[in-house]
Amino acid sequence: MRTSKTTNRRNSWILISVFSLITLTSFYGRAAGGTSPTGIITERLSVRQMEIWRTIEQKALAQNAAGQPLYPTLQELFSWAKMTSFPIYIEMPEARDLWDCAAGTFLFEKPQAPAQSQPTAVTILLRVAVIDRAAGERTAGEHGFVPFEGLKGVDRYCEALAHELTHARQSVTDLEFLQLADRRKSLNDESVRFQLLRRTAETRQSATRGLQAIADELRLLTERIEGPARAVEQQVWRELRARRDKDC
Repeated sequence: MRTSKTTNRRNSWILISVFSLITLTSFYGRAAGGTSPTGIITERLSVRQMEIWRTIEQKALAQNAAGQPLYPTLQELFSWAKMTSFPIYIEMPEARDLWDCAAGTFLFEKPQAPAQSQPTAVTILLRVAVIDRAAGERTAGEHGFVPFEGLKGVDRYCEALAHELTHARQSVTDLEFLQLADRRKSLNDESVRFQLLRRTAETRQSATRGLQAIADELRLLTERIEGPARAVEQQVWRELRARRDKDC
C-alpha cells in the first residue's frame, strides 16, 4: 500500500481497500433479561469517558440566545439518535497500537427475523486517541474535504460521531443497507482467501484477477455505504468550523 501524509490522514478516518478492517460489522446476541433499552446508551463508558461524552452532548445540543441550534445538522442527528426505537451503545476503546487508525466504527446487531430490515441494536466505537492524532491538515496541492481540518478536541469527536450516527440512520432508512454491509464483509473475507492463493505459483495469476474484481466491487459498495455518511460529516464539519472561526 502506498504511504504518504495524505494517504495516512485519510486512513485515519477509514481504511478502504481489499485488506482493510471492516468498519461495518454484524454481530449476534442480545443482553439478557429486562426490557430492551432504546436511544443513546452510555453505560459502557468509564467515568473519564463520560466526561468526554458530556462535552460532546453539550456541543451537539448547544443553542444561541434565541433558542436556535448552533449546529443544526449535528443537533438534528443527535436528537434523532436519542429517540430511536433500538439502543445505540457508545464505547470509547483505546487504540490497540499506533497502526490502529480507525477513528470510528459502526457495529450492528443483525436482526434474527429474515423479514426485519433494521438492526436490533447498534454500537458506535469512538477512538478518541486516534481522532486526536489525525493530521487534519491539507497538504500542498490537495483538494476536497479533509476530515478534522481546523478542528480540535470535542469538535473532532462530534464530527466523528456524526459520521457513525449517519450509518445508524442509514440502517433504518435504507432498506438495502444491511445487505450491502453483509456483502462488503463477504468480499473482505473472500479477499483473504485469494491472498492466500497468491502465495502459490499455480494459482497466483487467477488469484490476482480475483482480488482485482473484489477491489472493484468494494469501491462501489464503499461509495454506496460511505457516501451519505461523508456528506453529513462534511456538513457538520462546516457548521463546527464556521462557529470556531466566528469565536476566534
